[in-house]
Amino acid sequence: MSLLDRRNTSTGIIEQRFITAALEKMGKDIVEDVTVSMNRSKTLDKERMKRLGYKKRYYKMGFSSSKFKSIAASADGNTLTYEHTPAHRYADMSNRRNKSGKKSKVNSHPIHNKPIWSNRRFLIKELSFGFTDAVKKQFADLEQKANP
Repeated sequence: MSLLDRRNTSTGIIEQRFITAALEKMGKDIVEDVTVSMNRSKTLDKERMKRLGYKKRYYKMGFSSSKFKSIAASADGNTLTYEHTPAHRYADMSNRRNKSGKKSKVNSHPIHNKPIWSNRRFLIKELSFGFTDAVKKQFADLEQKANP
């Protein structure tokens, strides 16, 4: 039996539904983890510093810029797509080049790599070991309810 024939059987359809459900769940978890990380990050409060004359550094919690608001994850078939702006990746970097070209260490915020790679590990485990007989039965029941 070829791979295409196997995918068209009920077992292949149940397996595809499981993969899509796992990817959708993981996409929601990634977006939630990134949002929580952004809200916990300590950033400079430039407006307050400007108002008080730049004599002292003032901090606030979370990112207030609108460029950090656009994140999304979607599952289509067996593909998980995570969309974000380059600013997320840039804020995560711990070393950057300054205007003179020298490499300098900056305060990084773990809003990109940590949520992505930690959730990737859990997704691999779930896809490898999560398709048990109980899950197969659950998705088979859903298939029967959808197509009586």
